[in-house]
Amino acid sequence: MAKPLILRINEEDSIFQIKKIERKKLYGYRKRLAVDENNEECKRASLTEDGQVLIKSGMTSQGWFIDGGGTNRI
Repeated sequence: MAKPLILRINEEDSIFQIKKIERKKLYGYRKRLAVDENNEECKRASLTEDGQVLIKSGMTSQGWFIDGGGTNRI
């Protein structure tokens, strides 16, 4: 913990404890959002290479095939 800040004015001490704060709390921040014509937030998605399937967030997983035709998923 940091040492306190002590100010003396007219023989009277004022003691302040220093506290670390984040830049965005001090100055504020803005977040840019992509919205559609109905002012609803757009979601990220990708097309497959052939352009036939739209893949949204959460639609993919990792897995592998095992001998005998089964699959294992993570």
